[in-house]
Amino acid sequence: MVELLRGQLEEFVDGVVLFDGHSRGLYSTDASIYQVMPRGVVVPGSLEGVRHFKALLV
Repeated sequence: MVELLRGQLEEFVDGVVLFDGHSRGLYSTDASIYQVMPRGVVVPGSLEGVRHFKALLV
């Protein structure tokens, strides 16, 4: 499942797709006490990349 998602994201989104534990850990916290581990992290390389990612989610 994760490999399929990673492949789709890397093909569809202009930017960086991260699924390693270190990157997921970095993006799992904010300034609060809560921590939620994401399945993956997408860092769009452009505004168009954000639009493509948003279209994938809808």
